[in-house]
Amino acid sequence: MVHCLGCSNWTLKPRAAEGKHEPLPCLDREYAVIGWGRCLLDGLPRRWYPGESGPGRYCDRHVALPADQVQARRDWIAKQGAKA
Repeated sequence: MVHCLGCSNWTLKPRAAEGKHEPLPCLDREYAVIGWGRCLLDGLPRRWYPGESGPGRYCDRHVALPADQVQARRDWIAKQGAKA
């Protein structure tokens, strides 16, 4: 069982806008603030995964990040939550 927060394929960064009225980068930012990000290997544009909520999941594409990078993600998410 793994958590997406600790995977190098999971990102909180918004994607680049593809058009003037592209809503997906805005949604990426909104989800990131609550700790949900995208899997860079997932081809579905409107799917976000929770970083740590729940018991974890099975994923054969999980590539573990160093502990300091995982903690940096946790800190960023906590900081965003404190702003809200």
